[in-house]
Amino acid sequence: MWQAIYDHYLPINIEDWLPRTVFDAVVSLADKMDTLAGLFSVGIRATGSRDPFGLRRAAQGIIQILLNRDDREIRITVHELFQFAFAAHNTAVDDEFVAFFSDRVQTILQSSAYGFRYDEIQAAMHPGYGLLTDLVERVAALKMMRSEPNFLSILDSAKRIANITVGHTPEPIDLRLLREPEEVRLNDLATMVGDQIDEMISERNYVRAMQSFAAMAPELESFFKEVMVMVDDNALRRNRMSLLQKVGQAAGKIADVTKIVVDRSDYRA
Repeated sequence: MWQAIYDHYLPINIEDWLPRTVFDAVVSLADKMDTLAGLFSVGIRATGSRDPFGLRRAAQGIIQILLNRDDREIRITVHELFQFAFAAHNTAVDDEFVAFFSDRVQTILQSSAYGFRYDEIQAAMHPGYGLLTDLVERVAALKMMRSEPNFLSILDSAKRIANITVGHTPEPIDLRLLREPEEVRLNDLATMVGDQIDEMISERNYVRAMQSFAAMAPELESFFKEVMVMVDDNALRRNRMSLLQKVGQAAGKIADVTKIVVDRSDYRA
């Protein structure tokens, strides 16, 4: 019991020891999350260099515990943790708190302990995150993939799709409007690769999932070469934009790769 009481204060800072057992870790998580929810519910915030109530320290402690505990031991998403804690204070979780917590996550992942770049973290965070260990695996996959020669094809495909479809609300694809061979092939490929990526995501094999998306680049290039997307026919135009979104959403489940900043000279032969 004394150990749980002692350990529930840990970690005090980013380099401190962590709670030693699962029980100690759970007590520490509960205490820190209750502190955050209680203070946020009465309007107390950390501002600039001022944080007299240790909000940042509490958030970083939660993040360190969740990142360093096997999620089979403590399998709880951050959103479940937020909901439990704020409900105890009869307060809803708001965007300001989520942004505050996400900023702490980014700070830790950019630290020397992990060494990820800010754009890799933001890209992986964009689709949302629940298990922090899963988020780290997606960031690590991006870090690995960006060093591969075919990463530019992933990035260029994603950016081109995003630029063309900006503001378009996804709609079910009308197969009757797939008139050109290239759009028929792209739709079939997107369906097949999308299923493969879903399976890889369920296995948390994010590198293979990104590689599967990259393999679509030649067919996507053929589509752009032979098919006009922005045609006058409204139904046809919207259908083609939805097809492109279907392609983009395959990678978008892992990360928003358009947020990755690259120096193209690094990829020259």
